[in-house]
Amino acid sequence: MMMKLLLAASITVLCAGVSLQTLLPPKKKFIYNPTPSAPIGWYKIVANDNVKVGDFVAAYAPESAVELAVARQYLPSNIPLLKSVWAVGGAEVCFENARVSVPNYPVLTRYRQDNLGRDMPVLTGCFVLNPNEVFLISTEISNSFDSRYFGAVPLKNVLGNAIFLGGERE
Repeated sequence: MMMKLLLAASITVLCAGVSLQTLLPPKKKFIYNPTPSAPIGWYKIVANDNVKVGDFVAAYAPESAVELAVARQYLPSNIPLLKSVWAVGGAEVCFENARVSVPNYPVLTRYRQDNLGRDMPVLTGCFVLNPNEVFLISTEISNSFDSRYFGAVPLKNVLGNAIFLGGERE
């Protein structure tokens, strides 16, 4: 009787664990970056509950940007972006023609087309980031697909700080 009870309890715990993993997939702890927007190679992702300006993070772009990235083969949908946090909630970001202004940083250039001549999304005007948003920019290449083209990223999309482990930068 005790064996049956122990077996039933074990099966219940196993099923609950599998169900929970399906509902709440684990966050990635290691990722490989295949793009030149950050040094190509492996990164360890470290949880960060206090994302601030200057952090280098792994994050998923907003859904519409992910769709564009996949359609244009910039990046598969299951690979997060690796970018620097240039602004957090409360900061004002301005889009004017081919320029993007972010407080305490040099003015950014925004390209009208990607490397294959396809039109890039155009954002206009100024807006203040909500407390649950960040503005992510690549500091490696000037034509990176980043917040210049898709705007603010929800803080919930940030997986954590990205620490370079090795690859082409070595």
